[in-house]
Amino acid sequence: MSLSEQDIQDDYDDVYSYFAKGDTVPFIMDNINSLDLFKNKNLSYLDYACGIGKMIPILKQRGYNIHGHDKYVKNDNVLNVIDGMKFDVIYANNFIEHVINPIEDMKQILLHLNDNGYLILMSDCIDEYIVEFTHYHVYFYTGTSFNVLCNKLNLDIIESKTVGPCKIKVLKKKTIEETEL
Repeated sequence: MSLSEQDIQDDYDDVYSYFAKGDTVPFIMDNINSLDLFKNKNLSYLDYACGIGKMIPILKQRGYNIHGHDKYVKNDNVLNVIDGMKFDVIYANNFIEHVINPIEDMKQILLHLNDNGYLILMSDCIDEYIVEFTHYHVYFYTGTSFNVLCNKLNLDIIESKTVGPCKIKVLKKKTIEETEL
């Protein structure tokens, strides 16, 4: 957790130089297909921390207005910089357990969410303590910790479900009226 941004970049560059993740496309498609938000292809979508961006061409071919973003991966499917861009739906698969500073990192994501937009977090490390033997997983959201994170970020959990081993949380910014309560 004390690595610099450059050290983290070097670490990801190293691991991606010899390691190929398994095929996560069916897993992610199961998650996406379980959500009503993905039935509206008129929305703009961002796959945040998308790795090599395998989902981007698949979803574009299916008619989605989607971009992929990952600050540690460089290829044609992935935008490294999204400054000024906003999206209706931002989703992140197996991301939240990797962040070094959850509140600050989530604030950066929320800068790219349109008003009335939705943030979808998918992870098997929400409400569970599993897959702990990797130096890439630094936080596990057990007990009420995920709710505390959402409250600190002024987010409502509007849908929560489990698909296979994955917990899916659909989040939305609280309105001004809800914040004043």
